Amino acid sequence: MNLPDPEALYARLKDQIKHAFPNRSELGLIGIHSGGAWIAERLHRDLQFALPCGFLDSALYRDDFSERGMKDAPQPAQVPFDVEAARCWW
Repeated sequence: MNLPDPEALYARLKDQIKHAFPNRSELGLIGIHSGGAWIAERLHRDLQFALPCGFLDSALYRDDFSERGMKDAPQPAQVPFDVEAARCWW
C-alpha cells in the first residue's frame, strides 16, 4: 500500500490556509493535544500567525466517557486570545 508523503500533505495544508486566509493578523489557531498540537505549532510558526497558538485537550469535551473512560490527568485548555465574539472556521 502506498501511503501519502506526510511532508507533501503538510505543504498542501499550509498552502490552503495561506490562500484561504491571507491576512492572519486576527486569526487564532488551536491545536488538539491528542495529535494536532504539533501540527498547529508548526503551522503557527511557518505561517507567522500574529496571535499566539492555543491548545485544547478534547478529553473534557467528549461524549463517550462510558466507553473510553476518562484520562487520568486531562490538560487544561490554553487559549491565549479572546474567542467570545470570534467566528469559527472548520
